[in-house]
Amino acid sequence: MHGASWGKEADTIEQVFGATVTDWREMLRLKGRFLGHGAVDPQRSMFSTDQRVLMLGWDSLKHKGAHDYNVPLPPSLSGKRVKRRLTVSLAWFTPINPWHKDYRTAFLWFTPDNKPLALEKRDLDAEHSRRGTLQHQVFEGRKVRAFTDGDTLNIKVSCAEAAGSLDGAVLYAIAATLEIAEEVNLPIFDEMRSRIRLKPKIETKTS
Repeated sequence: MHGASWGKEADTIEQVFGATVTDWREMLRLKGRFLGHGAVDPQRSMFSTDQRVLMLGWDSLKHKGAHDYNVPLPPSLSGKRVKRRLTVSLAWFTPINPWHKDYRTAFLWFTPDNKPLALEKRDLDAEHSRRGTLQHQVFEGRKVRAFTDGDTLNIKVSCAEAAGSLDGAVLYAIAATLEIAEEVNLPIFDEMRSRIRLKPKIETKTS
């Protein structure tokens, strides 16, 4: 699922239904019904390259808890007008409440800070991508952004009870891939690998 995206199929749907569906929100819902999260590219799900960095994380959260993941930004990308893509997938195990219409006792979601790379949403939006126990979103950008060595892009994972009270912690896993076009000769994998360090996550709670 992590390597999924709409691709050219979304353009085909827009060409077929564009004359009758003029509202962009209805077009988004239509694409979501036909395509879901999109076709999966196994290479993006399982492997890194010089221009693609796949990062994995897992842990558990309780109600009102949150974890912050800091993705190091590759210095060679600073100030470059290069198309880049961030793909984030979050999956979790939730207890169920069969007496509640929403059935999921635990609701988890991620919130990326896309400002450092000027990224914008592609494909499904946050609302439509959060159904079930999986959130999968794609973000892209090509605007010039300058940053310094040591700057990061933050992805926050939060947890809240949804269908009744939540007792105990919920296991989750998160995958994030930052990539640029293969023909762009920027060594983002080596730069990000050398800057990733195992640091204690910052857990926050709200009242």
